[in-house]
Amino acid sequence: MASALQKLLSDHFRAPKYQPQTKSEIARALRLGPDQRADLRAALREMEEAGKVVSGAHGKYRLPREKDGAVQGTVFLRPGGGGVLVVDPKAPQHAGARISVGTDDLGTAMSGDTVLAQVKKDPPQNWWRHVAEKRKALEQMEETGAMPMVAKITKVLHRKHHTIVGTFRRKETSVWVVPDDALLAARVEISTAPPVECKSGDKVVVEITDWPTQHRGPRGKVARRLGKTGDPGVDMLGIIYKYHLPQEFPPEVLAEAERVPQTISDAVLAEREDWRGREVITIDPADARDFDDAIAVTHFPDGRWELAVHIADVSHYVTPQSALDREARERGNSIYLADRVLPMLPERLSNGVCSLRPHEDRLTRVAVLTYDAQGHRIAARFNRAVICSRQRYSYEQAYEVMKPYLKHPDAALRDPAAPLPARAWALAARLRKLRFAEGSLDLDFPEIKVQLDSLGQPIGLTKIEHDESHQLIEEFMLQANEAVAVQLRASERPAIYRTHEDPNPDKLNDLREMLLAGGLQVGDLTQRRELQKALQLINSREDAAVLKIAVLKSMKRASYGTDPLGHYGLAKENYLHFTSPIRRYADLLVHRSQANLLWGAKHSVPDYARLQEIAEHLALTERNAAEAETQSKRLKEMAYFTKLIAQKKPPTFRAVISSVRRIGLFIELSEVMTRGIVRHEDLGPHPYLFEAKLEQYVCRKPRRTLRTGDVITVAPIAVELERGSVAFRLV
Repeated sequence: MASALQKLLSDHFRAPKYQPQTKSEIARALRLGPDQRADLRAALREMEEAGKVVSGAHGKYRLPREKDGAVQGTVFLRPGGGGVLVVDPKAPQHAGARISVGTDDLGTAMSGDTVLAQVKKDPPQNWWRHVAEKRKALEQMEETGAMPMVAKITKVLHRKHHTIVGTFRRKETSVWVVPDDALLAARVEISTAPPVECKSGDKVVVEITDWPTQHRGPRGKVARRLGKTGDPGVDMLGIIYKYHLPQEFPPEVLAEAERVPQTISDAVLAEREDWRGREVITIDPADARDFDDAIAVTHFPDGRWELAVHIADVSHYVTPQSALDREARERGNSIYLADRVLPMLPERLSNGVCSLRPHEDRLTRVAVLTYDAQGHRIAARFNRAVICSRQRYSYEQAYEVMKPYLKHPDAALRDPAAPLPARAWALAARLRKLRFAEGSLDLDFPEIKVQLDSLGQPIGLTKIEHDESHQLIEEFMLQANEAVAVQLRASERPAIYRTHEDPNPDKLNDLREMLLAGGLQVGDLTQRRELQKALQLINSREDAAVLKIAVLKSMKRASYGTDPLGHYGLAKENYLHFTSPIRRYADLLVHRSQANLLWGAKHSVPDYARLQEIAEHLALTERNAAEAETQSKRLKEMAYFTKLIAQKKPPTFRAVISSVRRIGLFIELSEVMTRGIVRHEDLGPHPYLFEAKLEQYVCRKPRRTLRTGDVITVAPIAVELERGSVAFRLV
């Protein structure tokens, strides 16, 4: 009813002869009875909050005009004050723009809130000698669109955080909580008596009861005590509640999982292509428990190749609109925190019947891809299959057996004793070479893994390089994803694609200026080949990780959608996610779309409109999970450095300066990629002068200059948990 009434109102407002009307006038014009007036008021209120209609003078409603400057978006606060408004991508004005918000213009908004804002141009405050010069310069900025915009928050439409995780504090009769995320609030006053067991220093969850006003901060009540700060597991519980992550599966989901058969019937086997007699293997991280992909590679005497990518057939066990399906859709993906996994599917499926464990029969969906001798794909077919994995390799084990053949991959083809990973690399090397020749960007990063003891306490940091064993699996998964995308796009059936839109040229030009300032001779980065060359130069430098982050920031975020917009980073016109249905709901939907196409399976695949809603939801769950995973690793890193600082002589680290500010040097440790800061006062006994224009620190005696990209030696001196930062001193 509400949506139908809103559509009726929108059509009424868009009528050519419409003039602004009050609620009563609108009701009479639409011939709404007295019993519909409440619905009318609710519909107008919702439309006004969404920025679809404006209530002007005398309470008369009209459509927003461009000069109103009202937009809807999400506001994110900045550590130094103020914030940035990210405008809704569907907004009629400034869609997707990032607009600065001053500290005094935030109103009562908190970081992450959905808001309405007034946007206006912000002309420079400099005064020209002649008014004519000023007018001319302003006109040029207007013409080119170079004049910056600013936003003022006028209304909070939706609060993101109804609960806040923080540290409980009590002093005499005052009780408050200091949020872990300092951008949410400086403190939350506790307005009701907290639980008796709460002690100062405990980690708690606060439920907000009174939102902030212009004159005071938020108030709330303690909803849950997580434990004493520093106790095992409390830090991760804080992450779980901060990001509103699911923990337990509902009883009906677990009951449905228990009913899933653990054996495969003869009737099911009869419908499938039998690969149990073929050499099929898995390659995964050493600590992985869910194996959703397996490979088989055959090289023929005429030079052709056959690659079989087997993917766990989750769709056989998780049917549309079942309890398992609804829960998986809501979760969106599995979440990998530093000390635990929050799976998308219950363990009976994710680590059991769906996982492609060695020496056990498992159902799969297979993409059988054929290549010519050079590695060009010449055929693709898809089927339902059953496998029995011969061997489970960790990445480290696979790399060891591949190592003798890495310089000359084809040598493995002539060696009867060469293991499958070595023979497979001969194909993967060809595919990788062709991918980069077609314009794919090398944006791989080493991964830092936090080593934990049995209590979840950090005992070390390990850098995991993206070596050839990782590249092997990456290339094969990319091939399967692309082949399925080509198939579904040609069928014109609804599907969810993985998209990565072309970057904004202005951002690439800004990136070029930054790289030039850092001593890298790069060309026009809006040209893909020049961007590839720049990445090659970056990879040869010690500050490669810092510079690659800058490259990533210049690009748009990959997302999900129903339109096959292509993938800029991979240089692929067709791309989607097919290879991880155990941990990504998008992949499960792709499996269903393909089943409908190939076998007329009666899987319920939503229409385009519903699929787009699901795609937007999955993009949000993915982003939330990524932030939680990063934060969980960051907390364990800080706990590790806390232990190092407690030593009599903390170790030193090589670090790269990522930026120079008046406050000091922002750095990244070369070996463990931990970010931190060396404050001005911790640069040493000799005085350093900050030169703002050159963004550098200069010491006169002894002569030394510190700039972005310089390599320095540092030692940790403090961990600032509330800031989420590690402080170092210059050695």
